[in-house]
Amino acid sequence: MSTSSSQPPSPPTTACIGLSATALIVFTILLFPAVYVAYKHRKVGKAWFPPFIIFFIFRITSEIYYLSRRNEPDIPTAYAMVAAAASTATLSVTIIGIIYEALNLPLFPYKRQRNRIALIAMNVVYNIGTILSAYGGMRDTTMPDNIKNGAADKAGNIIMFLVMIGTLVWLYPAGKHIYYARQDISYRSAEVLMMAAAPATVLQLIRMNYDLIYSFTQIAMLHPTTGSFAIRFVTFSLQLAIVGMVIVAGWFSKDVATIRARVLKTDSTSECEPDIIKGSDALIELLISHGADVFMDSWADERLLVIATRQGQDFTVEMFLEASYSSTSVWREHICNAITVAAKEDHETILASLMKHYRLDEAKTQNKWERVQQSHFGDLLELLRPYFEADGISEQVGKESN
Repeated sequence: MSTSSSQPPSPPTTACIGLSATALIVFTILLFPAVYVAYKHRKVGKAWFPPFIIFFIFRITSEIYYLSRRNEPDIPTAYAMVAAAASTATLSVTIIGIIYEALNLPLFPYKRQRNRIALIAMNVVYNIGTILSAYGGMRDTTMPDNIKNGAADKAGNIIMFLVMIGTLVWLYPAGKHIYYARQDISYRSAEVLMMAAAPATVLQLIRMNYDLIYSFTQIAMLHPTTGSFAIRFVTFSLQLAIVGMVIVAGWFSKDVATIRARVLKTDSTSECEPDIIKGSDALIELLISHGADVFMDSWADERLLVIATRQGQDFTVEMFLEASYSSTSVWREHICNAITVAAKEDHETILASLMKHYRLDEAKTQNKWERVQQSHFGDLLELLRPYFEADGISEQVGKESN
């Protein structure tokens, strides 16, 4: 390999050929457990197993192509550039997809629609960066830097790097909300996937850093795929570590689809959307008995208690109220939202049940109605008055009798 523009490119060294052969053997061997893991996750991991398998296709074919040209000058060819960009992109999409699957594994997933939008947006933006980088980084000896478009190459690498930075930031809220579902039947599988996604994201950022540096410096020895042996070895090791983490995480969570199907007693490909609570009291009761957290943090309109209240599901609301909960403050906030909906929808039976379970802040100098007036029910105060006035009168009579 040439390191100076004054010297003609030389064939790859013996060490580089040996590393390429090793990579070919290693990734070919890992393809078999990867296919098995992908098969086990085919129903719940559709966001990550297709790009993961595609990674092996590009990685293996690129090594075969490289070895077939071992007697030719060691320069970045068009296919080498495309395969390198595709390998990096598929691994990045795999990591993003793993986080998405981990968020969707709990039986009552957190903000499913928002997660789907985030997944699509990140994939689209990342693919734009990949296309720009692959096109701009193609070898073109007629251009000053021997690449087709340096600006497009830089822009593409920056976009991809920023998307992975966003993925790194996404790990915190994702892990936080998975922890909230620690009583869920799928929690362990989600935890394993997140434990793989976190370090894999960091390693992928390190790997992409080499592409970013090369796009700005255009120093031949720093090229991630045709650079010096040290650079190639580091980038190979990083990709191998990421692939290993994904396979191990997928292996330890391979039975998650079967577990979900057994709990739900239905096809595990069907999604348990909160909006289909109506007519599914038996399913709700089954989920609660298996430790599903019905008081997960979420937007007010997406909370299961609020949805059941809006649909007038008396029995479901009662089951939710009797379910165990870990945070009194979160539970009290859910009750407040449900009371607001019940009052607006004029569900008197549900409203009475909610008021029975509602806990006001303790204040010795105020009766219940006075405390409600200071709460955040707003214009609904008059609708709630009948549920508190009797208690307020009773307290006042008790004070006067004393």
